[in-house]
Amino acid sequence: MLFMKRLLIIFSLFFVLLSGRSVWAAAEVDGLYEASVPVFTQDKEERKLAVRAAFDDVIIKVSGDRNAIPLLELTGILENVVSLVVQYRYDKLPQEPTAPQTAAGGQPAEPLPTQMLWVQFDEAEVNRILQQNDLPVWSRVRPVMLVWLAVEDAGMRFVVDSGSVSDIPMELERLSKRRGVPVVLPLMDLEDQQNIRVTDIWGNFNDPVKLASERYQPEAILLGRLLRDRSGGWRGRWTFYGDEKSTGVHWSNIASTQKELIAIGVNGASDWLAQRFSHVFSELEAGNVLLTISDVTGLAHYASVQKYLEKLPSVTQAQAIKVEADNITYQLKLKTGTEDLLQSIKLGKVLVPVPTSNPLNPDGQIQASEGSQQHLVANRFFYRFVH
Repeated sequence: MLFMKRLLIIFSLFFVLLSGRSVWAAAEVDGLYEASVPVFTQDKEERKLAVRAAFDDVIIKVSGDRNAIPLLELTGILENVVSLVVQYRYDKLPQEPTAPQTAAGGQPAEPLPTQMLWVQFDEAEVNRILQQNDLPVWSRVRPVMLVWLAVEDAGMRFVVDSGSVSDIPMELERLSKRRGVPVVLPLMDLEDQQNIRVTDIWGNFNDPVKLASERYQPEAILLGRLLRDRSGGWRGRWTFYGDEKSTGVHWSNIASTQKELIAIGVNGASDWLAQRFSHVFSELEAGNVLLTISDVTGLAHYASVQKYLEKLPSVTQAQAIKVEADNITYQLKLKTGTEDLLQSIKLGKVLVPVPTSNPLNPDGQIQASEGSQQHLVANRFFYRFVH
């Protein structure tokens, strides 16, 4: 027992030294509590309006709920969002030297914004506002969405890939940042071309799409086709696969521009993901969970696992309580239910579940001893550290 306590102290000290290291990169989204808004001047009144617009963007990213803004407006909280600003700055926009000076019909062209106002908000306060109003909070660990997009324009049909010279990849990147959902496009290299054709995407053939998607290992797939009609408008059809077992959700839309149509597709998929993975914090669901993690071979691995657990959105405290060889058992204090914890772990891909034969009592809890007393701890789960 004394050796275990000493080892835990050494681990804790080593973790402090390594606390600046990154734990995982895949599917971890940065910049959720910041946003940029175009402005014309640095006038105080315009800045106040821009800060409010930036705050709206942050609320949508953090909650995943586009209906959160109208709900918060009813509370009056949004009247003083300036007090939630941590820092801000102005960034100049590149000027178009050949920009037209007049609009159609000879009318003067409307002036263009000359700079972007970047605003960062207080993370704890944003989360508190959402929690107090029973709105969801979506963690930084989010599902990666692969987008297969076939476009037909002027009789030409093509697949949008990561190297496309069109405006579509830039628009997808903008929407990805606005919704806080990682979006990737296929490479359409030789391997992709052997597995999928533009007709497969256009015809919504599930098997070749899922086969070609395997190399990217996405958590979600958005399949779309965009067609410019004779009037110059756009028609779109979308199929969204939320996980590997999904049979697909389908919808169709029309829009005046290609950009509007792409936004409809990405927002629809993002709404679905947010409804599944974001959650409303509840003190009634809070409790304790035991996690036994294997393959933690060394101090660096321990530091990574410790930091990873502490960054999970449902965890308020992660304490190592037992060390045996390369196995460490943690007691986690939760502010949400166990289901939210397990979903976050699944998305993070840092821990993978392992089967166990450890006996559980009928209500799913284990018995642990403390001195001479037996008491119930929380649910216990077993994982392996992937490194």
